[in-house]
Amino acid sequence: MVAEVEEEIQKVAGESNLAEESLERGCDEYNGMAMDLAAKFKPIINGLSRLNEHTMTAFESTPDEVYQRILPLMLPLYNSCVRNIDLLKASPVGADLTDLILEFEDEASQLMENQTDIQMIHKDFPEDEELQYLLSQL
Repeated sequence: MVAEVEEEIQKVAGESNLAEESLERGCDEYNGMAMDLAAKFKPIINGLSRLNEHTMTAFESTPDEVYQRILPLMLPLYNSCVRNIDLLKASPVGADLTDLILEFEDEASQLMENQTDIQMIHKDFPEDEELQYLLSQL
């Protein structure tokens, strides 16, 4: 009877060790996936940050050129960012990339805000006769 118990202990211990090795490999793969995604998206987030700053600086000095050349490029980029953010959130490692996703969302939101500001300042405000009248009275 004791021999049978010893044998059962060794069998269960062996299965436990195999399970532990599998779990460790799975965790390593999971962490690797999270790190790979973060490494791919961090430069995009940094690029968006620079782009947001440079866009408004360029708009201050050359508003017509930014409106005509840059504005049409901004919406497709924003849409791409939103798709990537949604994919990151839905990914198996999304919960572990919360800070990265929030940072990405902030920069994408700023991009959309810049786009809206450029549109309003260059097109909407000049076409608003009531606003132009009020401004002329100041």
